[in-house]
Amino acid sequence: MKLKQFSTRILAFLSLALLSMTANAQSAGTWVDVGPGHAGAGGSATGQFQHVDTDSRVGPMGSVARGVAVGAGPNGLSISHSIGINMGGRGTAQNFNLSIGPNGTHVSRGNVNSTGGNSRVIAGGSSNVGSPWNNPSGGSYATGYGRNTVAQTHAQTRGHHPHMHPSMGTPFGGAMGGPMRGPMGGPFGPFGPRM
Repeated sequence: MKLKQFSTRILAFLSLALLSMTANAQSAGTWVDVGPGHAGAGGSATGQFQHVDTDSRVGPMGSVARGVAVGAGPNGLSISHSIGINMGGRGTAQNFNLSIGPNGTHVSRGNVNSTGGNSRVIAGGSSNVGSPWNNPSGGSYATGYGRNTVAQTHAQTRGHHPHMHPSMGTPFGGAMGGPMRGPMGGPFGPFGPRM
């Protein structure tokens, strides 16, 4: 009987510990959608500190929208920003996302330019610090509906295993951004070829 109570208490404690670790994940995301006669923006954030601010306006000069989101806490910081403008048959929008945490960094950005016809543009994205077991993640998207639309996105994540010393690197490159190096300074440790 006592063993069953003990194991139930251990299971409950581990469940609470797991929930508290995942509740500390910091993330942020934003989007904008602007076109002739309309504008919209949105955002979301998680973490102990959360801030989301959006604004959209439509007037005789055109349409403008922007969104900013920040999620911060003990595991790191995530920021997302999107902005778009549409006027005179031209639309442009951009998005930027950044997460910095103990397991690495994530940066992503996207932009779109659209002219002719329906020059509506949409851009957005998000980033996440990750959990104690995962690297940061995120991404951007951008699209347009004009006759001539050019959209680009780029994302880069630099992470390392949370239980590995940063000098040991990762299978995809060094944790500090250089080639993978082992504890003795050479690539792949003291037994690999030297550069």
